[in-house]
Amino acid sequence: MKMTEIDGIQSRLIQISHIHFPRLFRQFGSLGIHPGQCGMLWILHREDGLSQSELAKRLKIKPSTVAVSIRRMEKAGLLERRADKEDMRRNRIYLTGRAQDILEKSKEIYRENEKIMTEGISEAEQYLLIRLLNQIIENLERAAPSDGGDYCQLETFKEDKPYA
Repeated sequence: MKMTEIDGIQSRLIQISHIHFPRLFRQFGSLGIHPGQCGMLWILHREDGLSQSELAKRLKIKPSTVAVSIRRMEKAGLLERRADKEDMRRNRIYLTGRAQDILEKSKEIYRENEKIMTEGISEAEQYLLIRLLNQIIENLERAAPSDGGDYCQLETFKEDKPYA
């Protein structure tokens, strides 16, 4: 059976995003944040005190985009800037206590969503799907413009157990 464009991977990914993203916006909106801000929170959860340029590299977005997000998240009381002890010209970005609370709630949201999405899919199939999706990501990154693109990579917790 020959696959058509409508049956292909790209079509399925678009369909998933059309179903999943409104859910994420609603869930994270209830926490007072944008789903795209989670990546920054999670990165800082693992490596608090990164510079703005380090955050941009990890998120694979432009430093100017990170600057806007940092300002918004500072106003919301999620982040704070502190001068680098070794280079006073550079600022480091740190999570606040409010951000820590939101991180815990976001973990619950991700666990709940993961459970819904993987219902009826064995653990082995889940690992295979993750491997295949990672391959698609690598392929797309290789084909992306060399300027780093302008997309935001969603970070996940890299702990012993996913979403634990």
